[in-house]
Amino acid sequence: MVLGGAPPVSADPATPTSPQCRIDNTTVTCSGDLSDGVLVDAGTKGTYTDLVLTHLSKTIAPPRGSDGIKFSSDSSDISIAVDASEFGIQITGDGNSDTPN
Repeated sequence: MVLGGAPPVSADPATPTSPQCRIDNTTVTCSGDLSDGVLVDAGTKGTYTDLVLTHLSKTIAPPRGSDGIKFSSDSSDISIAVDASEFGIQITGDGNSDTPN
């Protein structure tokens, strides 16, 4: 018996293998509902060097304490492009991370 409704849903960020994303060589392109964030870890071989976020259907606003966009690669050059349409990226916290070039 369940009282008080269903338990809260814990959502995961989109990854290259998620339905919202597609891979073309070293570029990962994600679109649609990315509200729970995007996680791309290219590993030690720098598998991916480009992340494109386009045609968002919701604002990227993951739960507090979660990364909104995390794109890590051992490649010396990475690129992140965001076309947020009418939606955006909600920035919270202190934003401590490696300084992007």
